[in-house]
Amino acid sequence: MKVLLVGGVKDAKVKKFTESIQKNCGKDVEVAFANTFTSKPEEVYASENPDVIVMLNKQSFDFGDTPIIDGLGLVYPQMGEKKVYEKINEYK
Repeated sequence: MKVLLVGGVKDAKVKKFTESIQKNCGKDVEVAFANTFTSKPEEVYASENPDVIVMLNKQSFDFGDTPIIDGLGLVYPQMGEKKVYEKINEYK
């Protein structure tokens, strides 16, 4: 399974989120990242072909029919970090 994180966060945060997703959803989950400030998320989406997208902010992009998960719980754990992992696991 491949997850695409989309948002405007630093690489250190992406590394932390990736490790956390793999810890809670399985080491077999591949995580890619599209930075909204330095890349075009639609192009990253097209090249990575993810199974689900985790949005780390409230911007909207056209990702076709790929399921989109609200990932603000990763950025702000008090908003429900566990819910994000549960949603990812639902699509496995």
